[in-house]
Amino acid sequence: MNELEKQVVGNLLQKPEYIKLALDRNVTDDYFQFPETQALFKCILYYEKTYKIRLESDALQSLLKASKIAVDMHPRILVLFEEIKTLPVASNFDLVIDEFAEYYKQTLLRQQLNRTVERMGNKDNATEIIKAQWNDLLALQRKILPPNPTSAYLSQDMDGLVAEYFDRKAHPEKYRGVYLGFPDFDTKVGGQMPGTVMIIMGAPKTGKSVLMVNIARNVLMQGKRVYYHVNEGGKSLVEQRYIACDAEIPYSEIRYTKMTDANEIKFKKHCEMLKSNPNFYIDSVVPSQSNVAYIDKKLRDEPKFDLVIIDYMGLMTASESIEQDWLKWGVISQELKELAAMHQVPIITLMHVNPEGLKKKGNSFGLENMGLTKEPEKHVDFVASWKLEDPELFKHTHTGTAYISVQAARDAEACDVAVHIDTNMMKIQQLQINIGH
Repeated sequence: MNELEKQVVGNLLQKPEYIKLALDRNVTDDYFQFPETQALFKCILYYEKTYKIRLESDALQSLLKASKIAVDMHPRILVLFEEIKTLPVASNFDLVIDEFAEYYKQTLLRQQLNRTVERMGNKDNATEIIKAQWNDLLALQRKILPPNPTSAYLSQDMDGLVAEYFDRKAHPEKYRGVYLGFPDFDTKVGGQMPGTVMIIMGAPKTGKSVLMVNIARNVLMQGKRVYYHVNEGGKSLVEQRYIACDAEIPYSEIRYTKMTDANEIKFKKHCEMLKSNPNFYIDSVVPSQSNVAYIDKKLRDEPKFDLVIIDYMGLMTASESIEQDWLKWGVISQELKELAAMHQVPIITLMHVNPEGLKKKGNSFGLENMGLTKEPEKHVDFVASWKLEDPELFKHTHTGTAYISVQAARDAEACDVAVHIDTNMMKIQQLQINIGH
């Protein structure tokens, strides 16, 4: 067992005030490569946090019995505990933490290189080895390098601020975000800027996914690239909806193979034309694998996208095991925000409203109608409402009026945009706008 790991847990045990220093320096159980020291680190932290007193042998035995740590490890952990109680305490624990952090980085790098050697030994494709190594290095960088924020004194930024203002005035197109294809909405919101996240909440079976397909088409028509992550309905459904919208063929004719001869010719020509368009990437993922880490890998493997659409957030899985949906959605929304910032891409995702929202009158849902919780609102940049004016009419005719309303935004004017929806033709087009402040 590594002596440095023993020294760290020994110091934390004997000098509980060192625990705060270790946590301030971002030391976690990941830093420990041996399961015994890792388990002991967790026990020491738990006992100090819960009881505010030093962990003793009898208390450790009780903790181990109540824990999920394998029983065959208990004797080794107890022997280690007795050993570290006798180790000398460092006079400068800060230096020990520096050495421990370097040990952690070296271990991660060694593991990454070993994986590369293993891939080469398996005679994997060289391109795949390089891609995998690059992903490993990026993951390693995120783990061990500090963030790189943009920082300056206000006085240092004044010349740049003036220059940017007049550049924005002369070339506004350089500073706008991705337009979603509803002109008044885009003008008031300013487009979806890189690094931002928008949640659109709406009731089930009201055309939310059709809205996403139309947004994808509108963005693609601007020559931009779209990543569409679908965990409900599947890839084929998205493709059929997209072609119905783009080629102006009734969706029911495509879905139920009832196209006229003329539409079949148009359908085949349109599919042939779309072969030359590499800008729409549709990823159909089962909910158990639909998570931010999966999307992160896709965004690294593929050329840069201008917009990410997730249909929908309610079926995504958090990076950690969380039973309560309200807490899970808060964690996922925070992870999406970090993903958007990391890749500098805007993200739009869908979310259902709660039962109270389904009873609500008027043209929009409020923030109080967001699923089971307002937790996601803390982390995203925009929350918009999608609501049908007459759900019964839409249910029978598949057409009607819907409203896209901004309910919360970090930097945009409130707006309420009426659109015409026709789910047989898969078309959503703006009608009018009412502006609020």
